[in-house]
Amino acid sequence: ELGTVYRTEEVAAIAELVHGRGLLLHMDGARLCNAAAALRETLADASTALGVDVLSFGGTKNGLLGAEAVVFASAELAPGFEYLRKQSLQLASKMRFLAAQFEALLGDELWRSLADHANQTAARLAALIDGETSLKRYVVERGRPYLKAENPHYPDLVPARELKIQGVMVSLIRKQERRKRH
Repeated sequence: ELGTVYRTEEVAAIAELVHGRGLLLHMDGARLCNAAAALRETLADASTALGVDVLSFGGTKNGLLGAEAVVFASAELAPGFEYLRKQSLQLASKMRFLAAQFEALLGDELWRSLADHANQTAARLAALIDGETSLKRYVVERGRPYLKAENPHYPDLVPARELKIQGVMVSLIRKQERRKRH
């Protein structure tokens, strides 16, 4: 996963194409919070407002414990869905505990602060360049990826043809010299 995000006009164009053929558009929203935060959009403006008819809103990848939701853009699209959930064993006992997690995630835009943090963390990577370790940030501008230097004294790296990410930095451990006691 490289953090690729559909632009809002791309999702709207897909919705127009799908609806023009008499079909409905389903969006896998496991990373919707990350995409909406990166686009600086609301969750609705990154999905249902663009023509998404049914959204699988993933809570687990947003820090919730076993909580997932199906969102219909219109109630007319969901006749009998509550029974289908039960018949397919997708109705958890004590559902209110799962729903409470969504209330916390969606209230006060907690989803946005968590997604912003995740996006910033995922963009950092360590690269080995000419035998030297360098910390860079993965950035895409005008559809072209490059590695932005975290240190302003070092240059950004722009690939001539292709950029392949081998991994991301999740922590940094540095050896500290011990001070001598007098």
